[in-house]
Amino acid sequence: MKKSVKVLGFVAVLAMVASGFAAAMASADITSESDVKSSSVTIYVPDTFTKIQWAVDNATAGDTVIVNSGIYYENVNVTKQLILRGMDTGTGNPVINANGNGSAIILSADGITLERFTALNATEDGAAGINVTSSNCTITGNNISGNNYGIRIYESGDCTVTGNNARDNDYGIYLYYSGNNTVSGNTFVNDGLFVYYSYQNTVEANTVNDKHLVYLEDTSDTEVTDAGQVILVNCTNIRVESQNLSNTCIGVMLWHTEDSLISNNIVCNNSRYGINLYDYSNNNTITDNTASSNNYHGILLTSFSNNNLVSGNNASSNHFQGIIVTYSCNNNTISDNYFIFLHFAMYLVRNIEN
Repeated sequence: MKKSVKVLGFVAVLAMVASGFAAAMASADITSESDVKSSSVTIYVPDTFTKIQWAVDNATAGDTVIVNSGIYYENVNVTKQLILRGMDTGTGNPVINANGNGSAIILSADGITLERFTALNATEDGAAGINVTSSNCTITGNNISGNNYGIRIYESGDCTVTGNNARDNDYGIYLYYSGNNTVSGNTFVNDGLFVYYSYQNTVEANTVNDKHLVYLEDTSDTEVTDAGQVILVNCTNIRVESQNLSNTCIGVMLWHTEDSLISNNIVCNNSRYGINLYDYSNNNTITDNTASSNNYHGILLTSFSNNNLVSGNNASSNHFQGIIVTYSCNNNTISDNYFIFLHFAMYLVRNIEN
């Protein structure tokens, strides 16, 4: 009987030791996780590294990179989840100058925050001041000027673009095959917003040349007033009349919009187009507009936009065609429009029924 007691006691001791070991291991695990969370560091440019890209390359996901005032001739590619924050240390926000070669800033990892930078001189075709190819990014408080694309959101979602100033870019902000993004509180001067097969975005409280950027999606029976630019996405029965929609990237853009009236507007001196109809924009009336002196076309119908009336418009002095109809657009009536100067007045491609 005594031997049994000793054995039971020994087993109890082993159990206590094992329990203590497990608790120690669990404690070690918790400490390790805490250490990882607290290991995020702040890197300073130019103090820690003289180039922003070097700071990014040496950072770990979760770190913060603070960049002081100065001009940085770089192409910064952010490939991990970081916070990049510009700091005005006396001469304004830090400037990233692409110097005509590629994009100034590329965000290619999810969850990046970019704030308070100036991005400029990304003038190469296809280059951007800020080029976003990832999701869940926040871009706020930046100045973007003199680029091909100011901010380009490329096949990305759930990004927030807010409080930025875009000036003198070919496109201020460009959404390309991108959805579920928020574009709010941005200021555009001599450029604007361009969307391309991008749906279900929230666009609000932006201005173009001190007037409203009117972006309507899934809207019907509305009259547009006090607009600097008009973009209609999946809308019906919208009236855009007597507006001056000039000096932006495109004056009026319709995507999958029907039964709407675009009449008696001035859409001139835009960096791309005056009036565009895309993606099954049908049964619209485009009349008595002045769509002249745009860098591409005055009026463009494309991507299966059918049964529209284009009449009585002044589409003169555009760099390319005054009116162009392309990509399987059928049964459109184009009559009594005025053309003068440069290249072709009107160009029909792949349309046998207009």
